[in-house]
This record gives sequence, structure tokens and C-alpha cells, in this order.
Amino acid sequence: MRQDLKDSRNQKIGSIDSQLNGRSTIYNKVGSKIGELRPNGHRLEAFDKVGRKIAYWDENTDTTFEPNGRKIGKGNMLVGLFFQG
Repeated sequence: MRQDLKDSRNQKIGSIDSQLNGRSTIYNKVGSKIGELRPNGHRLEAFDKVGRKIAYWDENTDTTFEPNGRKIGKGNMLVGLFFQG
């Protein structure tokens, strides 16, 4: 099921398509795939459009990390990482 993603001004910035297997595909506002979220145990991992891991969220600590383990911030920030800049 595809759902629109909006910024703080209520402008559409993209969409997310959630699948039954727990994976979610992230699209930009013109419909091009920009990444994917995949569950992996107690983690939710974010991958860019070519399959490189860009970050993960640890459910146990409610913290988002870079792939090398460096803390990005508290809470699940994965979707927002795709729309930075």
C-alpha cells in the first residue's frame, strides 16, 4: 500500500510502499525509487537505490546508527535520511 510522505509545509516529497514481508520501498516525488527499508531481527535497515546500506535503527535502544555503528540520533530517523539536503 503506497502512502504519500509530506514535509512540514504539507508538500509531497515522496511516497512509501509497505509490503506484507515488512519491507518498504521509498520513492521521490516523481515516483523514482530512492531506497528501501528491510527488517533484520531487532533492526530496521535502510538501503539506497543500488542496495548499499546507509543506516539502521535499533529497536531495543530506539537509536539510529550509520553502518559503521556511529550514532546519528535518537528515534527512527531512517525515512528522513532519504530526503536530507
